[in-house]
Amino acid sequence: MARPRRWQSLRTKFTIQTVISISGLVVMVALITVTLVALHLYDAARSQTSAFYANLVSVYKTSPRVVLQYTRAADPHIWVFRHRHLLIRSPNTLPYPPGPLATRLLTHPYLTWRLSRYADGRHWVIDWPLGPDLDVIRDLMIVSATVTLGASAAGALLGRRTTHRVLEPVAAMSRTVEAMLDRQQYRPIPPPSPRHDEFTELASVLSHLITTLEDRRQRERLLLAEAAHQLRTPLEVIRGNVDILIDWEHIDPDTEHDTLLAIKRASEDMTTLVQNLLTLENARNYPQQLVRLDLRELVEEVAEDAKAIGSEHQITASLPSPPAIVDGDLAAARRALWAVMENALKYAPPGTEISLRLESKHRRWMIAVVNTASPIPADELPRLFDRFYRGRQTRTTAGSGLGLAIAKALMENQKGGIFADSSERDTTFTLWWPV
Repeated sequence: MARPRRWQSLRTKFTIQTVISISGLVVMVALITVTLVALHLYDAARSQTSAFYANLVSVYKTSPRVVLQYTRAADPHIWVFRHRHLLIRSPNTLPYPPGPLATRLLTHPYLTWRLSRYADGRHWVIDWPLGPDLDVIRDLMIVSATVTLGASAAGALLGRRTTHRVLEPVAAMSRTVEAMLDRQQYRPIPPPSPRHDEFTELASVLSHLITTLEDRRQRERLLLAEAAHQLRTPLEVIRGNVDILIDWEHIDPDTEHDTLLAIKRASEDMTTLVQNLLTLENARNYPQQLVRLDLRELVEEVAEDAKAIGSEHQITASLPSPPAIVDGDLAAARRALWAVMENALKYAPPGTEISLRLESKHRRWMIAVVNTASPIPADELPRLFDRFYRGRQTRTTAGSGLGLAIAKALMENQKGGIFADSSERDTTFTLWWPV
């Protein structure tokens, strides 16, 4: 059995998805954190700039040279104008305030927050440096990146371990199925997990499927073997009679006629056998279309047909007064009942009483075919409905051993059934339908 490539396996895919999910979650949290911290620092810088401006204006009235104290790049950058003429600026500034933010970043690459106000006839421009704040954000991003890498590595290990534990039952079931294929021995799959989880349910369903398919395979093999055995005799008859026709140069008309009749009988037996086998398999594999039908009418029809065919028997029918309505298939029900009736007519001695009884018991409608012929041995009752099975008392009578098997399959296909009972007094075959 071909195994998937490593990059195509579910284990690899689940591991990659786990890493992506954890990394994505960490990155999203990091971005949200950095954004919130940046907004907080931005708001703090704006508040500090406003407070610094208010304090500087009040001090400037008494000591203008206070502006000259700010000499470091990390100090506020101050320009004071009157009527667009520069009055004073801090030593850490350019001769003139840089223009837009993009220009400031190119000419003086130091990000600042700018405050521009008018007070006492002066124009104050203050650039509050954001370098320390950017350092905090940069450190935070480094920490976030480190955490993301660590989380990705942990996610890879966790995903690998988790998927290994999760998929191990699947691997166990795969190994079991491969062993079955290698040995050609099909059996139920043992539970892959000690707990009753989804994999245990999957193993149960697969076991049921394997058992069903194996039963069907065994039935088909048995059917082929039994059909070959049953067809061998008529084929030998046909071949032998064909040899007679071929080998004899001169054959009298009577011998020729008998030979052709034997070939015809053998071919008819083969045709009947094949038709019965097809009927049996169709009844087992294809559900019938059930409709509402009255079993009283079915029993009356079969009783009348049986009286016409088996005039040497005493045939009676016992019917209840209310209608016996069930869900069934009329053609299948008639064939199943007639298969049982035909057996009674064939194997019961002349003069035997055969009765059909229609009655309701245990939420079922039942048709019982009762005859007073010789009882069936108890050890044969469980096998009466097997294909090609013929009891010891019936082997001297012509037949294929498929009639009761077909009747059983037809009844089960209607959600009903059939069973047999035999005693010293009588033998009963009962067909039943659920109400």
